[in-house]
Amino acid sequence: MISGINPAATGFGAYKTETGKKQPVSFDTQKKGYNTVDLQSGTITKDGSASQPALKFDTASFDREAFEKARDQKIRESAEMLNASIEHTFNEGTLANHIHQSLKGKIDDADGVADRLNDMIRATFGSGATVEERAEQRETGLLHAEYLAETYFENPDEAKAFLDEIYRFANNDVLREKGYRLLDDWDGVPIRPYEDATTPDRRISHEAYARHAGYGSLREVMADPETTKAFYGELEKKQGAWSKEIKEAFEASEARIDEIIAMVRGNLSEDKIAGSLNWLLGLQ
Repeated sequence: MISGINPAATGFGAYKTETGKKQPVSFDTQKKGYNTVDLQSGTITKDGSASQPALKFDTASFDREAFEKARDQKIRESAEMLNASIEHTFNEGTLANHIHQSLKGKIDDADGVADRLNDMIRATFGSGATVEERAEQRETGLLHAEYLAETYFENPDEAKAFLDEIYRFANNDVLREKGYRLLDDWDGVPIRPYEDATTPDRRISHEAYARHAGYGSLREVMADPETTKAFYGELEKKQGAWSKEIKEAFEASEARIDEIIAMVRGNLSEDKIAGSLNWLLGLQ
C-alpha cells in the first residue's frame, strides 16, 4: 500500500500483492456514484437523483468529417514545415544530385523536384514494369527536364550542360534495357550481353554459346564431363553459325526496343504530360 493513501476514504480498492500479482483497482459504487449525461437535454443525473444543468456541447466539435478535415490540414502543414526545414542530400555522381545542384536557387523545392524527376527519368517504380511503362516514364521525364531548362536557366550553356548530363543517364538506362552492361561513371564501351569482356576483341563468350545451344549455363556444362565433351565438340563444328545467330537475335531485340520507345514518345498525351508536370513541381 502506498504511504499516505487511505483506500476507504477515496472509495478505491487497494492494490493487493497475493501470489506476487497486482490485483485491478475496483470502484466502490456505494461511496462514489456514476454521473450520466443526456446530450439531448443538456442535463446531468447522478445516482438517479434530480437532474441538474450540464455544460452545453458544441455539436460541430463532434462532427467526424470536420474533425478529419482539420486533422488532415494539420498533417499537411506539419509535413510542409518539415520539408522546408530539411535539405535533402544526394550521393555524388548520381542523376538526382546533378538535378538538385543545377536547380538549387532557381526553383522552389529543388530537393523534391530532383527526387521526383530522377525517379521518372530512371523509371524506378517497380521491377515488374514493362518496357513500355518504363519508356513512358523516361520520355515524360525528359520532356519535363527540357521544360525546366527553357524556363529556369538564363544561361544557354548552363541549360545545355543540365540537359546533356540528364540525356547521358537516360541513354545509359536505355542501353541497360537492351541488355548492355555498363556503369554510369564508366567511360568505356558498353558490353553486349553475349560478349566476353576479358578478351581484347570482345569475342562471344562460351557462356553465351552454351545458353544459345540449350545447354544451360557454362557452370552446368562444366559440372558433367560428358556434357562438357558434347558441348565443346558441337561448338567446334557450329561456332560460326551460332555466332551469327546470337548477334542477329541481339540486334533484333535492340531494334524492337527502339521501336517501342519511339512509339511511346509519339503517343504521349498532352493532358497527361501537363498533369505530370504539375505533380513534378508540387502544384498538386
